[in-house]
Amino acid sequence: MTGFPPPPDPSVLRSLDMEWIRDEGHLSHVVVSSRIRVARNLRGYRFPPGADPDELQRVLGEVVEATADSWFKGWHVVDSTRMSGLDLQMLVEKHLISPHHFRASAERAPGRGVILGPRGTLVAMVNEEDHLRMQCLLPGLDLERGWMLLSAMDDAFEQRLSYAFSDALGYLTACPSNLGTALRASVMLHLPALGLMNQMETVKQMIAGQVGLAVRGMFGEGTGVGGNLLQISNQISLGPTEEDLIEKVKSITLRIVDQEAAARDQLRREFAPQLADKVWRCLGILRHAQVVPAGEALELLSMVRLGVDLEILPVMPRPTLNELLVSIFPASLAVLEGEVSDSLQGDMIRARRIRQELAEKGTV
Repeated sequence: MTGFPPPPDPSVLRSLDMEWIRDEGHLSHVVVSSRIRVARNLRGYRFPPGADPDELQRVLGEVVEATADSWFKGWHVVDSTRMSGLDLQMLVEKHLISPHHFRASAERAPGRGVILGPRGTLVAMVNEEDHLRMQCLLPGLDLERGWMLLSAMDDAFEQRLSYAFSDALGYLTACPSNLGTALRASVMLHLPALGLMNQMETVKQMIAGQVGLAVRGMFGEGTGVGGNLLQISNQISLGPTEEDLIEKVKSITLRIVDQEAAARDQLRREFAPQLADKVWRCLGILRHAQVVPAGEALELLSMVRLGVDLEILPVMPRPTLNELLVSIFPASLAVLEGEVSDSLQGDMIRARRIRQELAEKGTV
């Protein structure tokens, strides 16, 4: 197997200027990010769940060799089994790898790798559930551009790799639900007004009632909805074209954006004093609290974000709020602030960091 290039200094990955966090996109007051993901497998190898270690290593070798193409110049190609558990968890918190890939890499399962493009916009996991899981992650509602960028990455790999493909079924995948285009389009939404109006379950039921769509928590399958953040994605990829799948997710997203806007208007019309009191109280807690658990921080930041969006609170850049949404989680906090000995110390460090960020970025 071709060897990996020298591993990047961990600080390079830790300080990566993430596009979906740092930039603003279309409808970013509600749509935090858009993600397009495709699954691909290499012809002649068993899928990762049934492959032996030698096969997985050979798959990894082929993928690494494919990144020698000039298209991948400047990318980070990393043997994820050599990363610390802390850095792996940080990649999960930044939505660059899945919890499944984190666990396999942390357990030093053979053949696991991560291929990371500039600003984390494009990334590929090697030997997750499929040989290649590629994704494009962008701020706001930008699914079409995400597909354009990801398609270029897919084409660059396909120049050097032979994909498992069936004329009848499309791209062959480990999970039957990914057959066909093997594409998943998803958006992460922030819906605080619908949460305050106790309409979140209605929204989730509406999404679940749409054939072929699923709703999940902030970190995907198996995670709960916290901080009024949820993800919508297509469940089925066999039959419709990539463009059809993207349009379906986009269409339901726009409906929910309208519902959130209506809920915000209703809150301002009918509950203005209570709403102002709530968001100012949440800001006050974050400005002065000495101990803040991650779950509570997420809920408080959700209300502060709503208050800023509705111009009840002083202006604060939305990218700063996005960064706080990531940096409050344990691994990112430890990377930024140093080793955390126990949960209480972590809660104290989290509170201090939030206080500092709010003071430095203009919300005083």
